[in-house]
Amino acid sequence: MSYVSGDLGDGGHLGRLKQSLSELEGDPAPVNRLFYLSIAPGLYEKAVQGLGAAGFGREDRGWSRIIVEAMAGTTGTVNFATLPGGYRISWTGLKVLKPDGSQFHRVGIRPTVPVSRTIQGVVEGRDEILERAIEVVSQ
Repeated sequence: MSYVSGDLGDGGHLGRLKQSLSELEGDPAPVNRLFYLSIAPGLYEKAVQGLGAAGFGREDRGWSRIIVEAMAGTTGTVNFATLPGGYRISWTGLKVLKPDGSQFHRVGIRPTVPVSRTIQGVVEGRDEILERAIEVVSQ
């Protein structure tokens, strides 16, 4: 298992990811890939398209899966204001509803496999969300 951090605003990050995977995987033996993303909902499409365009969605050498950490459902344009005393606040003024008319804002998409970080996991330096994702795709 390996972790590579990237920035969607940096055009070279997918090349660095491809290089890192090439070094790890070496020969053309079958390889399964799990991409774990912790990003805002507005970036999902850009991230998935980038992975696909870079050839990471190919399954000719094994499977590829993308796991996206559930976000709180806050979407839209972010507004900023500076208050007296130099305090800065931000909020979104967009009210987003699900197709059935129920609240989406600050609720988000409910995960099919709920999992949360724990204090114990943080103390141990573990990523319990990633661990559970690997467990699910391994079944």
